[in-house]
Amino acid sequence: MYLYLRNLVAASALLLLPMLAHADSFTYSLNDTFASFSVTGTITTDTNSGAVGTSNITGYNIFLNDGISTLNLTPGNSQSEVAGSSLTATASGLFFNFDDPSIAFLVLQHPALGSGNNYLCYQSAGGGCDDYNGAHESVWIADDGQIVEPRSGNLEIASMANTEVPEPESLVLLGTGLVGLVGVVRRRLVG
Repeated sequence: MYLYLRNLVAASALLLLPMLAHADSFTYSLNDTFASFSVTGTITTDTNSGAVGTSNITGYNIFLNDGISTLNLTPGNSQSEVAGSSLTATASGLFFNFDDPSIAFLVLQHPALGSGNNYLCYQSAGGGCDDYNGAHESVWIADDGQIVEPRSGNLEIASMANTEVPEPESLVLLGTGLVGLVGVVRRRLVG
């Protein structure tokens, strides 16, 4: 009987571990469509509050389309970098302050940073990815050349994806239910 209860508790704990690991992961959806290019996909961070740095970006899957070529950016085929404090996260979205007068940017580039083309860039008024186009969102895919969309203000560049992240209260409720289940099973076996 003791072995049965121990195995039941161990199995319950194993079921909870993936949910606990996912609780510190926040996925945001990108969906920008301009006349000359589009950016869709997701960015995952380990924070949903305050400034976001390079180390806070834990994953991404971004699809670029300039009307001629397409490019899929992932951590496996590219690199990302955040400079400055213009990229911020909230519980509802990722924001980029294009009006920031300091050098600030978010760039994702294939195969490596500084390799010339194959990138997505968000740049503040102070410069960053390139210093001559002002505040903008831009892409460059293959040999198609850079395409720039001027931007201004503190804009939401990605919204919270429609994924369910367990709240601590839900996990406590689930754990309490499992403890209750163990008690019922134990009472039936003993009684």
